[in-house]
Amino acid sequence: MDKSEIYIKKCDHPLIQDGWEISKGDYVSSRRIDFIGIIDNPTSRSKWIWLPRQCQLQGMIKQPDDFIGCWPLVLNERISEWAEGRGFVLWGFSYEQLLLSFVMHELHQLEWDGNKWEKVGGITQ
Repeated sequence: MDKSEIYIKKCDHPLIQDGWEISKGDYVSSRRIDFIGIIDNPTSRSKWIWLPRQCQLQGMIKQPDDFIGCWPLVLNERISEWAEGRGFVLWGFSYEQLLLSFVMHELHQLEWDGNKWEKVGGITQ
């Protein structure tokens, strides 16, 4: 599970945080104190930055009806093609960061510019 500062920064965006349905076992970073861990007793979302796990990120991409049963393979192929086409190299990046970048691109047409999410074509988000 990626707990890096950059992953926390990438996750701290309304398009990710507003979709979070808080539940026991979610990974979070505190907005107030130096804490990264698993929620044991879900409370107010405003205290936390949700750090989605790989399965939660994969779940954000809707499964087409015609891919039932083989969707994980199809999704991995789509992610691989997308990453390869952008020269995305996993040196220094976690799989969570790769998946988060894929989700933000596919669902919201956003790309990470090294500091913030930016609309493909140059509009800041």
